[in-house]
Amino acid sequence: MITLWNGEQLVTVLLVLAWGAGFGAIPVAAQTWMAQTMPEAVEGGLALFVSALQVSLAAGSAVGGVLFDTFGTTGSLLTATVAAGLGSAAVSGAGAAVDRLDLVPEPAEGSSPNRGPAVANDAHAAARSE
Repeated sequence: MITLWNGEQLVTVLLVLAWGAGFGAIPVAAQTWMAQTMPEAVEGGLALFVSALQVSLAAGSAVGGVLFDTFGTTGSLLTATVAAGLGSAAVSGAGAAVDRLDLVPEPAEGSSPNRGPAVANDAHAAARSE
């Protein structure tokens, strides 16, 4: 959209602010989702997230550089706009929704989903039940 308003400083500033606010929430939301989806392996999931993020940044930079050299600013920005639109369409469809409850098994009888087997003389459990 920035390419459509080329030269309009106020519109450019507003669009960049909207982009920054939208992107700023993505890493936090993705890390929270991973920690909730796989609580038994949070460290591994977050390491995988960081690795995937770094690879995608490197690949995007390389492709963006080639597009910029070939087509100038318009080519790289329009390609990014199309990629963002396709990505949004892919993750927002009805079939793309993931139900976390389907991924997490029910806790076994006598166990807590966050702490392992229940202990009868646990002071914390007794305090919570009061």
